[in-house]
Amino acid sequence: MPYDSEWRPNREELVRTCLQGRGRKSRQDPRLKGRWLAHADDDPDAGYTISLWENDAAMRTYESGEILQNTILPRLKPVFSGDYTTTRCEVRFAEEFD
Repeated sequence: MPYDSEWRPNREELVRTCLQGRGRKSRQDPRLKGRWLAHADDDPDAGYTISLWENDAAMRTYESGEILQNTILPRLKPVFSGDYTTTRCEVRFAEEFD
């Protein structure tokens, strides 16, 4: 399905629903520490999900697991065009504020 600008609001809601609803099982995984949905201010077609995992092995297990591969991704792919990439990062410094 080609990307249509009318999908923008629906696309964000679909991602949110998939992460909150279908992702419920992944949220029950104690190795998942947090997840965010971000949208680029200067590019209406760019969006990002960021997840914080206990360690690299936990993230890789989730990425190759049934929940992501067979439940979440198949629902998201029809509304995205272009690149869907995964970038792994290691947090080297963090601050928390009240």
